[in-house]
Amino acid sequence: MPVNPSCAVATTSPRPILALALGAAWSLLAPGCFAPPVRVEPRSEQALHRDLDTCALQADAPSAWTAWALTLLEAEENYERDPVATLRSLHAWFAEQDGGEGLFALAELSYLAGARLNDSSCFLAAAVYAHLFLVGEKDAVRPSPYDRRFRWACDIYNRSLVRALKSPEGGSLRLEPGRRELPAGSLQMQVDLSHFPFETEGLELLAADELEVIGLEFRMRDSGLGAPLIAVVQRRGEGTAGVGIQDRTNVPATLFLRVHGSFRDLQAGLSAELELYSTYDATWIELGGGPVPLESDPSATLAYALEVADLWEFDIAGFFRGRDAMRQNGLILPRPFQAGRIPVVLVHGTASNPAYWAELLNSLQADPLIRSRVQFWLFIYTSGNPVVYSAASLREDLAAMVQARDPEGRNPFLRNMVVVGHSQGGLLTKLTAVHLDADEVLRRLLGTSLGELHLDEKDGQLVQRCFDVEPLPFVSRVVFVATPHRGSFLAARWFSRLLAKLIAVPGELVGLTQRVVGRVPDERLPAEIRERVPTSLDNMNPGHPFLKILAETPIDPRIPAHSIIPIGDATEPAGADDGVVEYESAHIAGVESELLVPCGHSCQGHPRTLIEMRRILREHIQAVDAGLNRAP
Repeated sequence: MPVNPSCAVATTSPRPILALALGAAWSLLAPGCFAPPVRVEPRSEQALHRDLDTCALQADAPSAWTAWALTLLEAEENYERDPVATLRSLHAWFAEQDGGEGLFALAELSYLAGARLNDSSCFLAAAVYAHLFLVGEKDAVRPSPYDRRFRWACDIYNRSLVRALKSPEGGSLRLEPGRRELPAGSLQMQVDLSHFPFETEGLELLAADELEVIGLEFRMRDSGLGAPLIAVVQRRGEGTAGVGIQDRTNVPATLFLRVHGSFRDLQAGLSAELELYSTYDATWIELGGGPVPLESDPSATLAYALEVADLWEFDIAGFFRGRDAMRQNGLILPRPFQAGRIPVVLVHGTASNPAYWAELLNSLQADPLIRSRVQFWLFIYTSGNPVVYSAASLREDLAAMVQARDPEGRNPFLRNMVVVGHSQGGLLTKLTAVHLDADEVLRRLLGTSLGELHLDEKDGQLVQRCFDVEPLPFVSRVVFVATPHRGSFLAARWFSRLLAKLIAVPGELVGLTQRVVGRVPDERLPAEIRERVPTSLDNMNPGHPFLKILAETPIDPRIPAHSIIPIGDATEPAGADDGVVEYESAHIAGVESELLVPCGHSCQGHPRTLIEMRRILREHIQAVDAGLNRAP
């Protein structure tokens, strides 16, 4: 067989041991007999992404680009020994080279130094270098958005800004004007709150990135530039409800540091503004002659706002202890009122509270159009009370809010309100969009008119408040979600009748019922009224006479309506139910759309519900805009 000469060993040597040793050494060194020092080997997908994505944000080490720069400049050991002094030297060297790609290395190394030394000046320097790298010098070529360093620079800027401004005690950020010394150079900062449209007295700013969001399926986030914050305005909300969520107003916000000047000017000192934006209102800013999106985290703000104990405890209290929980009833405005936005009112169901809309709110607020055009209001009510009583509270609170905010009737957005109701909340919603006459209702229920009952003024006004209903002129669209228009089969079960007896209703209803019973012959009284005040469970019994009246009452033709109906695991609507309401009960004729959702009764967070609500609200916004464009 042929022999590779580079690997052959002579056996005729007079010194065989030495020859063997030399031959063995040569075989190790000869080409083709060992692995080359430069070569390729297979690697895993995980190793690929680890190598590509490693930078100072994920590890206590710089990216390959920055490590290469340190090696070329023979600065590795110096940086490990004295990071700040090395940063000054590198700053001076890169300044002579007109900055360029060295700005990213300086940003990353400053971030690492800040993390190792817990030094806010290093973090601020990292934000400045990242800003200069992203915006670029005048007439210089900006980094490509496809360059990994571009996105890393954005994240270094965002995180560094938070860590540079955190108070020493932790917690909130401090926005303080003045001169700040950097490892190389200085920054003269001003604070600009003119872009934040809400009160700033006692304002608290929390870093959204440092909070874990629990309980929401997805954490919605807008990528961009700036530190995403939760802005806590220390004042009571503008709604009428008495629950704790009203004790403060929470706004998703973004903090942006706008740096003026060039890299070469930094040593002498640059000027900058700290700008605070509400990302309810601003999603991008002008920077370097073009638009730049703002980073924001609306999910963190929503979760922080809903972390209110008495709101979550309202479920049972609001169902069984109606007379005690009445003080908590009313509208909740999760954000300060703004005149140029369309109100979308969410009405919860039985034994529930507004927090169960969280997934829907989280999803819809992630849509830029909806976030910029809509304001969500939440209605909380004692869900054990009679449906007509709770609906009267809803109508009155909405009317009071509209009157207070637009007494002259000139705000077209406020007067194009959307009301969305889940389960029993859908019945309340319908009672904002129909016409009922108290005399007609009483004749059908009791065989008598209001005048024939001979009630005193107070009782008569209460009856009219509940049964004299006109479509609210400012409601221009309604959405029914899992609504028992013809009742719930569970409400007819024996345990529901037992539960109904445990519900404590307001005293004024108890007195009125007793006086009505005393004036109407027993044979004309529905069985539910003979024994006690009908509760919401009684009202949702398929056989309840008022529910039948309401089901037969058409929605005002000027108000478009939509139905979202869960049908459990059924494949066809006929005979289907969601565990609480049958399809035949939730279905009503004349709606503009009807969507079937394959899930149970609590479908507010189902993906199909989210997509449909997004479609409906976008359609509503377009309709409002079209109507305004046609207006004289």
